Order: sequence, then C-alpha cells, then structure tokens
Amino acid sequence: MIFFDCTKVSKIRLSCGLSRVSEKLRHELTLLAGEDLVEVYWDSRRAGIRRLADRSTVEISAKDIFLTPELFDENERPGFAEFLRQTPARTVAIFHDAIPLRHPDISGAVSVARHPQYMKLLARFSTILTVSEASAVDLAEYWDWLRIGNPPEMHSLQLGADFTKRARVLPSHLPNWAERKQVLLLGTLEPRKNQMIALEVFSFLWKQSFDGELAIVGAVADHGGAEIRQRIKKLVKADFPITYHGEVTDDELVEIYRESRCALLPSLAEGCGLPLLESLWMGVPVIANNLPSLQESASGGGCHLLDCQSADVLGEGLLGIWEDGSFWERLALEVEKRDLPTWEGTAKALYQILEKTS
Repeated sequence: MIFFDCTKVSKIRLSCGLSRVSEKLRHELTLLAGEDLVEVYWDSRRAGIRRLADRSTVEISAKDIFLTPELFDENERPGFAEFLRQTPARTVAIFHDAIPLRHPDISGAVSVARHPQYMKLLARFSTILTVSEASAVDLAEYWDWLRIGNPPEMHSLQLGADFTKRARVLPSHLPNWAERKQVLLLGTLEPRKNQMIALEVFSFLWKQSFDGELAIVGAVADHGGAEIRQRIKKLVKADFPITYHGEVTDDELVEIYRESRCALLPSLAEGCGLPLLESLWMGVPVIANNLPSLQESASGGGCHLLDCQSADVLGEGLLGIWEDGSFWERLALEVEKRDLPTWEGTAKALYQILEKTS
C-alpha cells in the first residue's frame, strides 16, 4: 500500500504550490496504483496515521510506503519523529525548498520557526525526492552542516506543467501577440513573490505611456499579502490598467492566459517555479528572475531570465518583450519546439522509484 499524506492539504485555505503538487500527484498515482493508494492524515492526539476517508486506524507493514509532500515539525505533529523511527514501512518525502531557512526576511514567522526542524526530520526518511537540483543542493548542504551521517538517498523529481486537463496550447494557436495587451503576474501575494517591485515598474512605465495592461492572479497570503493587495487597490483607484483576479479556477486561468502576451515571475526565491512551466504549457513566454531553480525550468527555452531585483533591469526586460516583435517571436518559437513535463510523467517516475524502494 501507498499511504499518501494529506494532513495539511485537507485543511489548507489557499491555493498554492504545495496543494497543487499534492492534488496532481494523488490523482495520477491513483490511476497507477488504484486501491493500493490510500489517503491518510496525522492524528496528533493518537500520534499515528488514519485514513482520511473514514478516520479509521491504519496498520502498516514493511511492504508499505508512507509518502508525504507536506511540511511538518514536532509541534505540528507530536510523535511524528518517533513514528519515523519505528515504522516498518519505507518513508518517502518530497522536498520543495529551503526558502524559510535561506530567506527568513521574506518568509512567515511560522515557516521560519518550523523549517530547521522539518529539514532535520527529513534525514529520518528512507528516500527524499527534490523538486529541483537547487533544492537538493540546499538540503544536502544543511545536512552536511548538521553532520548527518548516512543520509537518505535522494532523487530529483520533475514536476508537471499541465495544470489543466486541456491539451497543451502552442503560441501559434493563440491570437497574434500584438493583439494581446496584458502581462500576467501569477502567484500568491506575498513578499517572496516580489510583486511590489513589479507594481513599481509598471506604475513607472504607465506614466511613460506604456500601453500594456497588468493582470494579477493569486490569493492573499497571511504574511505580507495585505500590503501588496493595498498597493494594487491604490493603483486601480489611480486608473492604471490593472486587474486583480484573486483566486481563479483552472478554466478561468486558461482564458486569462489567452489574453496575455507574456507571464512575469519576479520571485526572490522558488523551489521549482511551477508558474513558469504552466505558462509555457499555455503557449505564453515568460520573464523570470534569474534564480538557480528557475534556470533549470527555463533551460529548454521560451523564457527571458534577468535580475528582477533591479527595477531598471526589469523595466527594460518588459519593454523588450513588449515592443520587439522579433524578440517575442524567438521566445515563442522556443516554446513551440520544447518538450514540457506532464504530471502523468511525474507520477510514473515517482511510481518507479517507489517500486524500487518497496
């Protein structure tokens, strides 16, 4: 049996990368494993796992696998460390990033407090799957610093780009680039996503007669999101061409992509950067911050990486992709030609790893 951990995502309020990864993997793994995949949650009162469907207890054997894509520590899951030590099952965790450890200034207090213990607990698992090589390096370096002996085996797991059940869209399937008048800024409103500098750049460009519009999609995070949302409201009140869509369905997002000339991902830190891959899946070239993790996802083409911490550099990059048709068409051609990963492929690769570790 594969016991799939849904403790946090079963209660999560915001749509985020964690919930998307969990949802997609559960769906695709269920197609492969059928009834051998069981959704479970951590019962803190009884210090054990239970079936999510009926809250019944779970008996675990050495033939079973406990798989979690979640974040945790002993405060959130009392007894979890002891469970990892004693369980006869193979334990497999998906590691997303070390952002709260590396960038506490742009992370929430809860995440900052939890992450060191979370990354230490990962060393008790049998196998770790990292969403990028950059994340793998961060985790390995942290374990080296802790002097963890005999760490778990690690594998890289390529996440999928197909966030919707619809077929992939190529740039040639979309209206002419010049007819699409908006830039899509996609991601939860929080300091890590760096929306503030994007808003600063757009407000400056609009004052210089820039004719592009800005579409923003994403929920408001508890940490720092309200300030970003307030800034958006002020720009709207000043009659700048900006639309805040908030959280949207996948179908609604597809339609927003169809109206976008490019997508913008100015994040200060990312584990993988799913919005980059998902934008390419929808046939939309991407401007993104030049981060190691985003370099991995952008390496196949269709992306313009630059220093998004510099307002001047970001502004020049936006104007380049906006005004230079030949530059946009080169990126669009790269999007047309490149292969993109799917969640089906992610699940098959994961399933093969699970079979080897069982």
